[in-house]
Amino acid sequence: MNYLLKGTFWLLLIALSFASVSCVKDVDFEQADDFATTQKVDLDLIFFDLDTSNFVDVVTEEVILVIRDTTRLEFLDDTFIQDNLVQIDFLFQYENTFSQGFFNRAVFLNEQDDILYETSFEVDPSLNGEIETTQFTEIVIAPELDSIKNAIKMFIELTLQPNGQPLEGTLGHKSKAVYTLEFSDL
Repeated sequence: MNYLLKGTFWLLLIALSFASVSCVKDVDFEQADDFATTQKVDLDLIFFDLDTSNFVDVVTEEVILVIRDTTRLEFLDDTFIQDNLVQIDFLFQYENTFSQGFFNRAVFLNEQDDILYETSFEVDPSLNGEIETTQFTEIVIAPELDSIKNAIKMFIELTLQPNGQPLEGTLGHKSKAVYTLEFSDL
């Protein structure tokens, strides 16, 4: 009986060996060079919360119509990112309780402050003092993507659109970049 178990074991092992060889013989190992994988990465850009006091000059008490905030885009200065970036999605979100709307302008600059890329959109006003949410997405692919790759900073320019109503409320801003990397040389 012991010989029967050993014989069955060896027979099964030989059968599995042939089965695995036959599965591998049709594999084209030259296709390994064509392998590519894609990875999406989220990166927070600019966050801020403003209220009425941010739009009024403390000395003159005049309304400030334009506010700017700048951030550096150090992640774009990386060789790995430069070589593998195939798409970048910019997501902007505003939560506004002002009765006024705003004009948002996002500008991408190089070290010499030359404008390389720009996008803009309207931020909706609040009609009843409740939070009005505005979302905007800008998807950038080649050839415009090269402009973004050459940028090292971004500024948000926010322009108040007066409407004769009292200037009172809050405005929250969040923005992030979702960049798509494609790896093909592994």
